[in-house]
Amino acid sequence: MELSVCTIALRTRSSEEAFRLLARLGYKNLDVLAYGKQAHFSKAMDKEQRRKIMNLAKSQGLRMVSLAGSVGDKFNSDVEAERRQEVLEVQDEINLAVEAGASVIRFSPGAGTDFDKIMSRSIPHIKKAAVYAEKKKIRMGMENHGGSITGNAEQIATLCRAIGSKWLGVIYEPGNLLGINRDYKKDLETQKDYVVHVHLKDGYAHFFGQKDDGFAPQRLYCTLFGKGQLDIPWIMEQLGAIGYDQFVSVEYEGCWHPEYHLPPDEEGLAQFKAYMARWLM
Repeated sequence: MELSVCTIALRTRSSEEAFRLLARLGYKNLDVLAYGKQAHFSKAMDKEQRRKIMNLAKSQGLRMVSLAGSVGDKFNSDVEAERRQEVLEVQDEINLAVEAGASVIRFSPGAGTDFDKIMSRSIPHIKKAAVYAEKKKIRMGMENHGGSITGNAEQIATLCRAIGSKWLGVIYEPGNLLGINRDYKKDLETQKDYVVHVHLKDGYAHFFGQKDDGFAPQRLYCTLFGKGQLDIPWIMEQLGAIGYDQFVSVEYEGCWHPEYHLPPDEEGLAQFKAYMARWLM
């Protein structure tokens, strides 16, 4: 396993500012924010802009190893044309990963928590995307997250079995699972055959209330590593036991979640790296 860092930690900074800071802290591998106006690398950018960002990463000794994009929500759309179009969107994200030299993209199996709707509508289209992923040798990962079937380990494992491709699986996110009061240890056992990537943050489950801030009312209250309720030593031991040998991307959320009262970005990211040094470099 190798250490990586989610650049969403620095979503308020430009690619250049974010990459230079992470390089200064000694990170080598990036899980790159790849969606929205604050993206650090995305298919919405023109080819020259992407080339400059790739050269910047290389100059700083950084590798873009995974893309945290936002594609797949329309796989279960009520409109068939939108479902077909979403296959093309995922294929474009896969092409972007090839261009960046990454090995994993994040995708959604369809919006919402209606499992039957996703199983009946999404699967044929996800299978087409998975065939393309195999051709390009890029893994597709569904991140465990509230507000989606991906927050239900049993359902997401069922979907993975239905697709039947080793190029499609789960981004194991124990912090997100803990935040919605799931048993993240049991969920790893349920999903262990399908883990293609790992995101890691610490904290404890907290109900923030119904606020118009775009975030789920029930989620993880993030802390520094070792200060929350996540059993990180157990997680790392179990990842090794199941033979997981890819990247563990630490996710620091201080800059865009002031309600967590975390230290400044540089301090928090340095603590994350130091804490994980016992397992990963």
